[in-house]
Amino acid sequence: MISGAKGNGMKLAVVGAGAIGSATAAELAEGGAQVTLLEERALLQGTSGTSFAWINSNNKVPPAYYQLNLGGLRRHRAGLAAGRRSFHDVGHLEVALTEQHLALLAPKVERLRARGYQVQDVDAAQAVDHLPGIRAELVRAAVRYPEEGYCDVPTFVAEAHERLRAAGGGFRTAAVERLVPDAGGVEVFLGDGERLRFDAVVVATGRWTTQFLARSGFHVPVNEDDSVGAPAFGFLATTGPVAVQSPSVVSMTRVNFRPAGAGRYLLQGLDLDVEAHPSAPSAVRMRVGAELARRFADVLGMADAPEIEDVAVGIRPLPADGLTVAGFLDPARSVYVAVTHSGVTLAPELAALATREVLHDEPAAELAEFRPQRFDAGTAPSAGVRAARRPGEQ
Repeated sequence: MISGAKGNGMKLAVVGAGAIGSATAAELAEGGAQVTLLEERALLQGTSGTSFAWINSNNKVPPAYYQLNLGGLRRHRAGLAAGRRSFHDVGHLEVALTEQHLALLAPKVERLRARGYQVQDVDAAQAVDHLPGIRAELVRAAVRYPEEGYCDVPTFVAEAHERLRAAGGGFRTAAVERLVPDAGGVEVFLGDGERLRFDAVVVATGRWTTQFLARSGFHVPVNEDDSVGAPAFGFLATTGPVAVQSPSVVSMTRVNFRPAGAGRYLLQGLDLDVEAHPSAPSAVRMRVGAELARRFADVLGMADAPEIEDVAVGIRPLPADGLTVAGFLDPARSVYVAVTHSGVTLAPELAALATREVLHDEPAAELAEFRPQRFDAGTAPSAGVRAARRPGEQ
């Protein structure tokens, strides 16, 4: 990083305009930097555009990862208190209908309560009030996490862009070919041959991180398993408008769902993701959508399954060991990367911490366990990534 260029007046680029990149660009600009946000695709064409966007620190087992996600949850709630509109403070209801689900739920609740996370017991009658298609005798356990909710991602990104513009930053549609750090900062080579210079660059390219950084000589492995049912892939079905009101995020043994605006709902079934792949044919998508619609109608006591308007396949950025990657890549501290699963939850927290590190050269203790240097040996840590396919694993 250029001596004397820290803080106000730094000329910075952020590559990638998903939730993390857009939030980071806004934070950096509000901190006094001259920021250009670069994105080669139409907005929300990456992972942020196909996310369940459940905001939580619910099943994050490693302590540092739990704390990082808790920071994200708290920043979403703070944004709501400050007048932003993207976070929906509706709580999350989890209902276990099988012994298998209960076996995962009970130790998780114990762990969360020991950490001070808000968890409320819900009796079977209350669960049935919320899910009238479920018989009380089938409810093995139910709990509510009152601080959780969901994010309207297009609104979150739009608000970040409004903040970026208000702080004097700019947005540019451009493909970045590679980065060349040197003693004077970073030279950014665009796909059309143009070269730009910045004091530092933040890379927030999501699932394209490995291939993008490899062109610049950096190694940050993101899971690249492309098989059907791989951990990165998951179906998301959107219903048409329905005449029910179930405002909470709901996760249960058969289906997960949450409101998606204008009477629509977003549906997810972890066990069905064994068939998920971006190239899944329409017949598979239609069958999965119909099954999700049937499950949704059953748990809400609807006479007919709702129309399914769309079945998308989300592609999660999953670093090779499943944990967040955040930090500088080069000795001069001019190329910074941020990539993670749970990107919508973590976006405001990673934006704030990256701003502290890039703009003010203040190491964030919250990120000490998530540095990209853990991959320097050229192999991923042994933990690996396992797909969440059973209720309660997510």
